[in-house]
Amino acid sequence: ILKNLQWISLFGNKIEDLEGDTFADLTKVVKILLASNQLKNLHHDLFKNNVKLEEVWLQDNQLEVLSRQIFRNNFELKTVYAAGNKLKKININFLSLPNLRIIDLTGNICINEWCDVTDFCATSSIQQMQSKITTKCS
Repeated sequence: ILKNLQWISLFGNKIEDLEGDTFADLTKVVKILLASNQLKNLHHDLFKNNVKLEEVWLQDNQLEVLSRQIFRNNFELKTVYAAGNKLKKININFLSLPNLRIIDLTGNICINEWCDVTDFCATSSIQQMQSKITTKCS
């Protein structure tokens, strides 16, 4: 039954850690809500099998790093909310995600920017956003 889940909410559960295979069997999931927990880091394999993932909510945790591999198989990803964390390092090349439309990184240590290319982008483009991330958060 869980294998057919399309979205999962673990919002506000005081979660501190997730194993790399936590969502491995959820290959049809399109939305994962992990906001308002106490996550300090995310295993680089956490979303590896979620190839249909379109939206991930990571805001209001304690995250300090987003690893290069975290979204490596998520080519359908459209939205990343990671505001209100403690991000010091972001190694992701968001330009490798062809469907990405919204990135919210406001209220972090290394960057305080957001971009919604369908409405308004404070930096005017995903490319400029990536440039700022590379400069400020490497």
